[in-house]
Amino acid sequence: MQTGRLNKRIQIIGQVKTKDEHGFDTMEEAVLFTCWAEIKSARGKVLYDMERKDSTEYVTITIRWRPNVTHDMKVKYQDHTYRIDNIVDPYMRHEALELYCTEDVRGTDGE
Repeated sequence: MQTGRLNKRIQIIGQVKTKDEHGFDTMEEAVLFTCWAEIKSARGKVLYDMERKDSTEYVTITIRWRPNVTHDMKVKYQDHTYRIDNIVDPYMRHEALELYCTEDVRGTDGE
């Protein structure tokens, strides 16, 4: 892995258990950790449903290997929040993780 390519600061967001004001356990989204990453745009897909534009952005995010990244987490970079669809450990070397992610970008009527 070329560490110079990890030039974007991202946050990994997951669900954590907290207690609400009544003492009940609830799940909330929270930043689990922040790390450096490389973000590459893979491709985009545009769907037209009921005259409304709906597009999905696909990206590949590369980070240093961590043992605790799961599919139910999200990645936040600036204004973008990506869902993790697939996690790959290239060559099973535990050097890097490739996170294949999607972001739904909802258009407006009339576009």
